[in-house]
Amino acid sequence: MKKPDPLQAGTGRNSAPPETPGPSSHANALAWIGFSSVLLACIVWVAAHAFLVDTVTVRLCKKADKNIPTEKRMPVFLSEIALDGYAWNHNAEHLGENGEWRVRHTDFDNAPKGREVHWNSGFAWYLRGLGEIHRAATGDSLRNSIFRMSIWANPILLVLALGIFATLSARRFGPLCGTVIAFGMVATPMFYESFTPAYPDHHGLIALALLGLVFGIAWAGGGWVQPPDGTCLIPPRALKQARSGMAFSAICGAAGLWISGFSAGIVAIGIGLGIIASVGLFSNKASQATCTYHPELWKFWGFVTAGGSLFFYLLEYFPNHMGMRLEVNHPLYALAWLAGGWGICDLTAWLNRPARKLRDFPLWNVVACSGACLLLPVLILAGGSKFYVLLQPFMFGIMNSTSEVLPLLHRIHTGSLTWQAAFGYFPFFALAAFGLMFSRKVDAGSKAVLLPLLFPILLISVLQFRQARWAALNGSLYIALAGIVVLQVWRLVVPRGAIDRCLGAVLLLSFGYLIAEPSFKNCFQTAAWVQFRSGDKDSITSGQALALLHRQMARAILDDADGKPVVLLSSPNSSCLLAAIGGFKTVGTLYWENVEGLKAAAAGLNAQSDDEALDFMKEHGITHVSLMSWENFIGPYFSILYPKPPPGISYENSFAQRALFYHLTPPWARPLAFPPNDLSKGLRQTVLMLRVDPESKPQ
Repeated sequence: MKKPDPLQAGTGRNSAPPETPGPSSHANALAWIGFSSVLLACIVWVAAHAFLVDTVTVRLCKKADKNIPTEKRMPVFLSEIALDGYAWNHNAEHLGENGEWRVRHTDFDNAPKGREVHWNSGFAWYLRGLGEIHRAATGDSLRNSIFRMSIWANPILLVLALGIFATLSARRFGPLCGTVIAFGMVATPMFYESFTPAYPDHHGLIALALLGLVFGIAWAGGGWVQPPDGTCLIPPRALKQARSGMAFSAICGAAGLWISGFSAGIVAIGIGLGIIASVGLFSNKASQATCTYHPELWKFWGFVTAGGSLFFYLLEYFPNHMGMRLEVNHPLYALAWLAGGWGICDLTAWLNRPARKLRDFPLWNVVACSGACLLLPVLILAGGSKFYVLLQPFMFGIMNSTSEVLPLLHRIHTGSLTWQAAFGYFPFFALAAFGLMFSRKVDAGSKAVLLPLLFPILLISVLQFRQARWAALNGSLYIALAGIVVLQVWRLVVPRGAIDRCLGAVLLLSFGYLIAEPSFKNCFQTAAWVQFRSGDKDSITSGQALALLHRQMARAILDDADGKPVVLLSSPNSSCLLAAIGGFKTVGTLYWENVEGLKAAAAGLNAQSDDEALDFMKEHGITHVSLMSWENFIGPYFSILYPKPPPGISYENSFAQRALFYHLTPPWARPLAFPPNDLSKGLRQTVLMLRVDPESKPQ
């Protein structure tokens, strides 16, 4: 019997233990010690980064608030990329109002009516729970407590995920795979960015769900199972183990549908195409390698995912909020997933037959499953914006004005993104996987598992060229692929001698350094570390200065309101910051559920006369207006409203343009006292805040 490589051998039922105690036992122990050390180092990495950001953020806010009474101090600010985090914190703060503990409606924006919300409630519950713990421990206000703990929210999730995913992968595929998974979760910028401190958003949960969705397929061998004494590297050695992998993938898929139905659906399509191609290409060779294909596992996968998706849908919407909103999780997604699993089962069962004949092709089953899968996109296209708001022309204009949804080549051409930042070194893992599929030294069973891991990456990469934001999803997929590819390459090229293993480890660490360097620099060689070491002599970044400036602006508006409710008109990004920090209501924010508020804000900021602007203020109950040159959105709003301006309509006549840049204050408004300060001067920002006072006399 061939002795297993200690770096590859796991401890579960799939693993063959060493024949006798001796050198291999010592090597196995060293391999697991190495894995445990890397896992611990990754956890320390995450905790240290969060501690740095928390310390610096709190210090900057205390310094800014030194002359403000404790009871009037504002919440800490978030990361400059965490605009959605301000909305999440608002949702968490207001959970339970009117007896509603699900995030289904908010008065945060689209004043005075508010709007529907279709984010998952789970993350809001999590933020609220952290905030309540901090409030109980410190006595601070709920809002301030939620903001403070939101610095730690995603790092805590990542630490938990590291323990779960790295340990599962190490037990299933051996300590080398677990090491790669753990290392990848902190060293992959596309993945780690979703867990950075002070970035409370559900993107981290999406990344974890997709990682589990794809890793579970590898765990299950894509449906291929080898005998207990088999020599293939990836396929499991027991049907029970394959079923466990499918269950894990399905549960993560259901969670992915709950959080972001479209993202999980795209990855599932890639998996389905990959397994169909895999069985078609490698069926005969895998069977010759004594692997047995179990197509019924895909039915099981579809059933579990569909059931989980339906459970999460009912948890969010039953019984009062059920409707045809196809932008998010809906029973039609569950139906499509169920039909997809069933179709994969029937089609690959036919492809796996040694002497398949065309007359045996399950035509009607495939047609029925395809029809059920296509029902969702057909209804989206047929229903238009009634079922899918993003199809509205106005929302197309908004998206084309937002950097994250611009085409990849456009962003690279304009210099806002580089090829290195967009892809890093991760395409090498995809190229290595393609190379492994053509290697005669790689067993057919393992080749059959690689394709379902590759196809989702290819599909997401195509979408990334259409919209750069899709890159965030590829991080999870590359981590899962890297865990399998590195394991397979190690088996091929690293002999069993101690010297050869040491050389292989050095090469692996060198490549790991190239992967980790950008992420490490972003965490520990940037402003957070410099500021942490500087003590009270803090220099601040432009993002921090912008957030601190918004805190000052929110304080000025609160002081002017003197305890009265505030309804604010501002640009989309400033609306998020000011309203969440100050507890205001606002109008226009960049969320598809708020298309009505966006249209209203566009019309208000681009009102063509003082009287028209005043009518808008009265209609929406606006008490204050906040304008600044940073991303003021006046121009994009105008271009979307008036692609071809009619006579008498001009950008120069827009209310916000006249007030902010031409200093023409309407007679019904009173400017707030907010003279230029170090922050506004350093950022080169013009700030204008107005109190709406229709009864005032012209100045």
